Amino acid sequence: MRRKGNKGITLIALVITIIVLLILAGVSIATLMGDNGLLTRASQSKEASKKGEIEDKIRLAYSEWKISQNVDKLPKTMEEILEKEFGEVVNNNDGTWMLDGVEVSINEEIGEILVGEKVKEKTIEEVQENYVVGNTIVKDENGNKIVVPDGFKITNDTKKVHEGIVITDGTNEFVWVPVGEISDGINTHTINLSRYMFATDGTPTDIGDETATYGGTKEMETSPYGNTTAKNLQGFIQSARANEGYYIGRYEASDSIATSNREESSSKTNAMTSKKDGFVYNFVKQPQAASLSRNMYTNSNFESDLVNSYAWDTLILFIQTFGQNNYSNQARLSTSLLKTGMAGDEQLHINDMAGNVLEWTTESLESLSYPSAIRGGNYNSDFWITAFRGGSSFSDSNINVRIPFTFIYIIVI
Repeated sequence: MRRKGNKGITLIALVITIIVLLILAGVSIATLMGDNGLLTRASQSKEASKKGEIEDKIRLAYSEWKISQNVDKLPKTMEEILEKEFGEVVNNNDGTWMLDGVEVSINEEIGEILVGEKVKEKTIEEVQENYVVGNTIVKDENGNKIVVPDGFKITNDTKKVHEGIVITDGTNEFVWVPVGEISDGINTHTINLSRYMFATDGTPTDIGDETATYGGTKEMETSPYGNTTAKNLQGFIQSARANEGYYIGRYEASDSIATSNREESSSKTNAMTSKKDGFVYNFVKQPQAASLSRNMYTNSNFESDLVNSYAWDTLILFIQTFGQNNYSNQARLSTSLLKTGMAGDEQLHINDMAGNVLEWTTESLESLSYPSAIRGGNYNSDFWITAFRGGSSFSDSNINVRIPFTFIYIIVI
């Protein structure tokens, strides 16, 4: 008798079927919920969309805040403007805010905005390795603030503000002059940005704002005598105080293409540099010196200019606080004209204030004959000291005096 075939499935087939189903289920779950799954991507897209909306609102608020600071007579706070955009906001007082349940970091000084994460301050080591893109805030090991300008990096000279932080763009070098409360790791010192007179023992006395006259000089908005005044004095003052510092040329300015000491026939205005072993940029008139200084850079993140009295006097105070006592009365250190950085005059990595030749500044004297102020030491005379103010004709152009000592300052954008 013939038996009918068994139409059921075998155990092996059942196991294979289950395995296949499990594989298909796994693939489906991964497709929906994996790291790159549909649900995950939908969630990420929603989160990115929310972050984008928040960031757009913040940028509008930030623009309104900047306009308020620069134009309005009664500037608004960032919190007031954010409340208008978001309703309830929470300021964590560490540079971050909670807006619509999302943590947002807003660096008001440079306009950097990060949604869902904090703005991370770069370390000095990071900006020693690479030139920065955009103005970048770093702090030294004592917590002192430094703003490294776009296109620069910190050199390896030091990592401490009170020892003179040096930056370079590959050619020119500048030194950070701190403003405000400065820690040396043990004590805290105060460097107030101002104009000073210095006693014979180096004791500084604040002589007040630019309208105050000392040594016959003061800062004018414009001069009726033909000399060039500061490009944007109030902008410099506000920037230096907000950024807690500014930069001064590490060396006296030198002629970028000179192969020997400049002579009277070298009156043409070649580009200038701030680097060691350069030929001193003498034989230049005060308006030419100012033009060379302010045109040294064309960068929307910062400006350069000829040194003003705030920058010069505060620099002396910085040196006397952390470098040589009574540097304000330092006279010449060499008796011949030398290349930049070679006069033996170096304080906190800043060279040539007391050596080589005198410096044109943006200060003015109320004098038709001698309206342009000159500062610093002169190899030709012990009479000139770093803090001394004197006057000269803005059209003078000779070997012993009148070279630009450039500073740059950060523009808060």
